[in-house]
Amino acid sequence: MDNPDATAVAGSGPIPAGTYFIVARQSGGRLGWLWDYIKDRASDVHRDNWFALYRNDKVVSDYMFIKGVKRGNFRLHPNGRFGVSDGCITLVNPTQFDNLRAWLLSQDAKMIPGTSIPYYGTVTVR
Repeated sequence: MDNPDATAVAGSGPIPAGTYFIVARQSGGRLGWLWDYIKDRASDVHRDNWFALYRNDKVVSDYMFIKGVKRGNFRLHPNGRFGVSDGCITLVNPTQFDNLRAWLLSQDAKMIPGTSIPYYGTVTVR
């Protein structure tokens, strides 16, 4: 079980408490598409199907600061071959993730207030 006292641990702590918008995951950065391909092959997952989680706070983005530590890149995705999660919300059963993904995408997307970013729903982490 994740330790809520470890949310300020970069790269391995659990996702911090709050409400998150569920948005389409973007691949980016230098050679992001190549890194995604390599990681997908190794872990038997498909990052194109993942969702990004943007916290509903003053600055809606892929990052936040918890006790001075930059945290981010939180995702909603199925567990991969290695069962590793760097603070993401994961579903153990890939079929359950596929069903959730299909349901989320069937919803009318709304815009995150004050942005041009569409979202499919929200999730609250306690």
